[in-house]
Amino acid sequence: MAENFYLDEPAFEGVTDDLLVTGTNFKTAHTKLNGVLTAYQGCWGDDEIGMAFQNNYWENAEKVREGTENGGEGLIETARTSRKSAEYLSSVDEQTAQYLDSQVHPE
Repeated sequence: MAENFYLDEPAFEGVTDDLLVTGTNFKTAHTKLNGVLTAYQGCWGDDEIGMAFQNNYWENAEKVREGTENGGEGLIETARTSRKSAEYLSSVDEQTAQYLDSQVHPE
């Protein structure tokens, strides 16, 4: 049987595991951001500092919230799909190696 595979499946699984954790953490952070932004709804205090913070922060925070809404789930789905692809490629590689080995005739 062929000895070399081009895909280091355990290493790749480690990468997809890390990506899954990152996506989960990202979703958690996004949920916390949504909670804080919803709780304060742009009100950061009636004093000058609070009003300045609100004026300089709120619009950008809203853009971040909108832009990151699906980011965590996208990372999680990428990890899952990548893992399935790697499993499939590894299976095809194994089947091909077995086929090639069956075609070799002893001398």
